[in-house]
Amino acid sequence: MARDEMCLSVAARHLLDPHSKLAKKYPDLHRCLQLRLEHAYASRNRTTISRCDHHVFNGFELGRTDGAIFQEEENSARIDFLNPIFNDTVSSRVNNICELVGNHVEIYGLLGSGTFGAVYLARDRQSVSSGPNWPEVRHYAVKVERHVTLTGGKHVLPISMAGIYDNAQSVRFIPIEALYLLFLSHSARFPKLDSVYVHDRFQSIIMSACVDPALDRRTIQSGDYASKFPAFSGRYLMSPNRIPLLDEMAVCKIASQLLEGIVDMAQINLFHCDLSVNNFLVDPQLNVQLIDLGNVFFGLEDQDFFNRKYAYIPFQEYQMSPELLEVVLRPENNDRDWRNRSWLTLRNDVRRTLLWKFGVIIYGLLHGL
Repeated sequence: MARDEMCLSVAARHLLDPHSKLAKKYPDLHRCLQLRLEHAYASRNRTTISRCDHHVFNGFELGRTDGAIFQEEENSARIDFLNPIFNDTVSSRVNNICELVGNHVEIYGLLGSGTFGAVYLARDRQSVSSGPNWPEVRHYAVKVERHVTLTGGKHVLPISMAGIYDNAQSVRFIPIEALYLLFLSHSARFPKLDSVYVHDRFQSIIMSACVDPALDRRTIQSGDYASKFPAFSGRYLMSPNRIPLLDEMAVCKIASQLLEGIVDMAQINLFHCDLSVNNFLVDPQLNVQLIDLGNVFFGLEDQDFFNRKYAYIPFQEYQMSPELLEVVLRPENNDRDWRNRSWLTLRNDVRRTLLWKFGVIIYGLLHGL
């Protein structure tokens, strides 16, 4: 497969065109993507996805951030690199997003944060007047990350932005994770995409929230994002003392829904490369949603799904396969600092690796870790 076809953000444009070579070569994938996109727009009444329409940043007229001119202009690439003195914190991230986000939702808490971004809890401003009770007020998860333009990321795969027409004459570029959610809109196993705001150095993806309705829904003070509302992820179902917390029927429900999500992705040749107990959420009825689609693999042929490298991630030793353990124990790796992420030489099929991780999770639910 050609280099630029290794990412769905590029391949989708050709696969959706019935006259393209890719669509004719992979008719089933073309039809599946086409039907899913039609369903996605119909289910949202064709409302616009990318909504930031700002043109001026720091006094410079650069055009819409989601536009082709901004994305492909070399001068715009400078926004990809945050100033070294920029204080990259949970508060600074949310304070630098598009101001139109605040017109749509009220951010009042933090769901979680990591190296590359943070996820905030918000509620729809139009429904706040109905009171703080769940579920009358619509709640959202707002994922805020660094924005990397097409030009800034042209030497890095996978490409982080994807072009869609989005009810406009010209192409709008949205984060690739938002495109994945759009193609998975039909599935109850994933959050529902609401909107996207691509603005200067940061991008915001607003999606449905899967949180505990019993939590106190209070408005936080202005500029204070320390109020944490952690979502109920799979890690809370793992017992450290090898005493299972769920019976077999409950585990079967979770397993079947995890597999449902995996299959929904596999039907469009997508495979979750970061499946773990932290990356699926469970509601009070044990309904599952897979999250964090930032690390997803796409391919068209069998050979496309083979990696020569494997990412060793600290604190995920419970997912270690026999093949990975053999590499870790090699003498040349004795001096490695295993407290940090390491890339190891290990040829692996991302599809089989995903199924191994799924099996480990189900074993942990049944027996504890």
